[in-house]
Amino acid sequence: MKKSEMEEFYSLMSLTHEATTPNHKAPSPEKVRLYFTALCEYPFRVVRAAFERVIKEKTISTFPLVGEILEAISAPVKNKIELDAHRAFSFICEVAHRAGIVPIVFEDPLAEEAARISFGGVEKFSQMPVDQDTFNRKVFVDIYKKLARERIQGDLYHVRLTEGREILQLKESEEKNGS
Repeated sequence: MKKSEMEEFYSLMSLTHEATTPNHKAPSPEKVRLYFTALCEYPFRVVRAAFERVIKEKTISTFPLVGEILEAISAPVKNKIELDAHRAFSFICEVAHRAGIVPIVFEDPLAEEAARISFGGVEKFSQMPVDQDTFNRKVFVDIYKKLARERIQGDLYHVRLTEGREILQLKESEEKNGS
């Protein structure tokens, strides 16, 4: 959010406070500043949607905590990561069934890295017992999600792959800023 959106944000806080607080007093300026500071890195429309989502999902009408708002903002990203992880596991299974017939080409470097960390590579995954599929899926999905979260947070700049190649993973903001 921009400083120019502070008035809109104050209005959002006031309406939310009025809807969730029995005494209907306006929120204190300190509380508004605290929330604004915690949420200022997100666009106002995203923050407003997160407030609405939290209020709709709460069973007890209380003013949303900053953590609840942040969770509502990040939920779609977490859901996408979960879906991507399961798709990547399905791809790994498909590749394992064709192992040795066609060359392995990964479009998702996280899937390749997760397979390497989880099983020592797709070739070794294809040798895993079938009765361990549920466990293997859980291990793979958990590692894939961890790698994806690290990549999103900017902690994972280089993913080292088994052949010694290196794929540069830059934060979106760095790509946009040209740094």
